Amino acid sequence: MALGVVGNAWKNISSAEGMSNRLESTYGNINLSVTASNDCFTQKLRSPTSKWHKCSQTQQSVEISTIKSSPDLTFLLKGTSNNNNYKVYAKIVDTSSGNTDTASSSMINTSDSDGLLSGSGSAYNKTGGSIPIQHKPFGYRIEVLGENETNAVERTNVTVLYAY
Repeated sequence: MALGVVGNAWKNISSAEGMSNRLESTYGNINLSVTASNDCFTQKLRSPTSKWHKCSQTQQSVEISTIKSSPDLTFLLKGTSNNNNYKVYAKIVDTSSGNTDTASSSMINTSDSDGLLSGSGSAYNKTGGSIPIQHKPFGYRIEVLGENETNAVERTNVTVLYAY
């Protein structure tokens, strides 16, 4: 579930504004709560770990003990009865660089009148057209803690590596 949220967080985001609200409304049936600030969560999704300057020290911490006290996301996995619900805490603790395209197009237009590529790049092309962007996914290390809502002794920790 946490992976689906991270994947959906990338879609159609032009700024940090409203990302939390959009995710929470999309996943309202599981009581999803984005607990990291929009700016911090956006940096975790779009920047290498070394550039998370809008995140507090506990939000940046890789320590397992900070997952529950400073998660990025929390949600509820509902059981068959209230005694069987599981609260899940997820935290991105490391992001490696990539170029995952958050725009609607994954092509660079080369048909500008000056013959230069528009977008990022430095190649010269007088004929115009489009050049596909080579996809290099971001890599995320996500720490996940799940525990029984009424009996915290019943719990599990999982480390997930996710590329997008």
